[in-house]
Amino acid sequence: AKFNSYYRISLVDSLYMASPTITKSYAGDNITLIVSGASGTKLKFAGSNWVSAGTATLSSGANAILTFVFSGTKWVESSRVVQ
Repeated sequence: AKFNSYYRISLVDSLYMASPTITKSYAGDNITLIVSGASGTKLKFAGSNWVSAGTATLSSGANAILTFVFSGTKWVESSRVVQ
């Protein structure tokens, strides 16, 4: 069964998302991050288990919505909207 997780993150400063531990993740699983914060706040990804388009920099009063799909070995970014 495909698993979908949604996380709402409110940033007060930039944040590094460390490489996730891959246990009980199956190909096709999804993670969606809904991130808000002050203008210039950054969401960065570190580690070998993320495949992302890089840093998401927020605009004032806006959100970033990033979706990752598990490929069977890594979490791969499938979509990104930064408002």
